[in-house]
Amino acid sequence: MISIHDPIEKKETKIIEKYTNKICSIVNEDGYKLKDCKDKEIWTSKTNSNKSLSYALKEKTNHYAEEYKDSYNNDDPCIWVLKTVSNDNNYSYKNVAVCKSKDRLWGEINSHINQLVNTNLDYRKAKTYQGLWQDGINSIEFRELEIDNYINNIFKPEWESEESYIRSLVFPDHAPYTDQANNILKAIRAKFVEGRIAFECNMKDDGIWEPSQFDIDGAIYEYYKKRYSAS
Repeated sequence: MISIHDPIEKKETKIIEKYTNKICSIVNEDGYKLKDCKDKEIWTSKTNSNKSLSYALKEKTNHYAEEYKDSYNNDDPCIWVLKTVSNDNNYSYKNVAVCKSKDRLWGEINSHINQLVNTNLDYRKAKTYQGLWQDGINSIEFRELEIDNYINNIFKPEWESEESYIRSLVFPDHAPYTDQANNILKAIRAKFVEGRIAFECNMKDDGIWEPSQFDIDGAIYEYYKKRYSAS
């Protein structure tokens, strides 16, 4: 029986580290602290904080956009991953998601930050995120994935043994020559990567990732699960 997650995951998490950019982190230390992409503290939950969380979230986004020359109006699919770090500096990835535009990415991450620091929220998603603070976790990071760099460094060495149809989802035999076709390819590649990362990091069992109901990420997750668990 081939191991489902062991040495593959170790390789994969290193690739994720290399080809992601930190957007922000939340530290659970004498209250919650929000830090920007350069680890500068920009908000604290202490009652003497002179800055609202909503203002700090905008500041966090501005700092990231300035650091990486990012555009708020980018309509290409983008991927964020959630990383937890323990007191002894061990880390793991617990969630991954595709957003159809950069504005949606900021909205999703800001919502999850609020769920992580607002213990008064009582609905299922908020409780799921607040549960990430268990087991000695003192820092949670949101990171943006460089999709093309990730694909080029993770998948190409495996293509010779990959099923040709699965390979074509990421590297089609014919390059798209219309904007519409190119947009379709970008969306497929992004959802493919989401399912692959969720499998590699075992996010469905050891994290909080949930597959989409009507997209390919869940099918990709199941494909790799079956492939690497086959005798």
